[in-house]
Amino acid sequence: MNKKKFYNQRPYYNKDWERTKVYANGLGGVEYEGCSCVGTGLKLLGVGLGGFFVKELFTPLVKGCGSRLKEFFFGKSDEQKDIPIKPVTTSKVACVQAHSLNEVLKVCKPSVPLVGNLIRSGERVVLFSFTGQGKSILAMQWAIELASGVKSSIQPSNDETQLTRKQLVVVYDAEQEADDLYLRYGKRGYVFPENLTHIGGFTFSSSEELLLDIKTRVSGFGSDGVIIIDNITAICPSFSAERAREFYCGLKAIQAEAQNRSITITFIIVGHTTKSQDWQALTESDLAGSVNLSNFATSIFALGPTKWPDTKLLKQLKGRKVGTKSTVSILQIQEEPYLHFEYLREEDEAAALKPKPKPVKETSSSVAEIPIQIGTPQKIVDLHTVKAIMKMKSDGKNCQKIEKALHFSRKTIGQVLNQVQSMNKAKAKELLEQGKSFAEIGKELGCRPAVVEYVINK
Repeated sequence: MNKKKFYNQRPYYNKDWERTKVYANGLGGVEYEGCSCVGTGLKLLGVGLGGFFVKELFTPLVKGCGSRLKEFFFGKSDEQKDIPIKPVTTSKVACVQAHSLNEVLKVCKPSVPLVGNLIRSGERVVLFSFTGQGKSILAMQWAIELASGVKSSIQPSNDETQLTRKQLVVVYDAEQEADDLYLRYGKRGYVFPENLTHIGGFTFSSSEELLLDIKTRVSGFGSDGVIIIDNITAICPSFSAERAREFYCGLKAIQAEAQNRSITITFIIVGHTTKSQDWQALTESDLAGSVNLSNFATSIFALGPTKWPDTKLLKQLKGRKVGTKSTVSILQIQEEPYLHFEYLREEDEAAALKPKPKPVKETSSSVAEIPIQIGTPQKIVDLHTVKAIMKMKSDGKNCQKIEKALHFSRKTIGQVLNQVQSMNKAKAKELLEQGKSFAEIGKELGCRPAVVEYVINK
């Protein structure tokens, strides 16, 4: 092949497609001139490529970058060397729209009291407690009061703030079954407000599905509303930092979208605590997934036991809009006209907490109650163990699964479950008031001391 002829054509950077055609033609005819058949075929192909294909498809590319390719392979021409390169400038657009603070204040819809000075409209509220302390009762009470547009019965006596208008309320209830609702409300003949919607038996597999359902329902609201989720653990057993951020960003997006229609949405989310010592004060860090959940909440409330019978304490741990107080509210359970709490008084938390239980010295009689398995390290059934057994049982775990998790025999687990169900709570409280210890009460009633303590404090 004539290499001089081949290189001098330089067709690959030329702007004229005719010279590209010549190059393709030459490639077919000259490069393979010793192989006439192959050369003829490639020549025809080269003509086709140079004629139609290159003209129709590659001409814009050749025109746009031919000079750049020439510069890359052969360097700048003399005319180009002294031309200064001008920087390329682009106009950037901000990702979000900005407003002046005066504009924000003009369209801002101020929050209004919902539950006295405890909860205000537009908040994201978290309520949590130990198991069996009544957080579902309080959440449903809030739902009824907000839908009815009445003053909450847990408001302090000196708090005269009134709810300005009824709220549309939706309760996502994963805690109460139909029997629970009947026992707490139905058998007393209570009639719920028509603007209170209860959603039970749902099967959301993720927080994303829950958010989508909430968004769909809120889009149909014509006035302010409250969404209650009882409880979030049933939908999202564990919250990583990223999932918590996504969830709460989803809630804020729903609120913002409704705000564009002059509608305020308030969220009340029920959680739980993994803390087992119910005689200790609850703190923000005791909320399950506390770091991931509490950062996005505007208000956090804890519901806990007190040293007085049939009472609970309500403690505000966080209040971004109304602040917190140094005392706790003492609430008393009432059954009429439906199961709910009523405000009694304010107390110092230390004075309201249950006293720390004294260590129970195991006697020969109390130790003898624990079944002994030959070749197995013996373990004591304490209050923490009883709580764990009852929690797993309420979650639907059978004795075999509880045995694997806690490393107690099925016989021991069965005995604990039977003793919790059959123990006479009234008799146990009577004996406790007489000054008897849990071990002495257990001996008299035929129960483990830990079971006695669990049932009395339940």
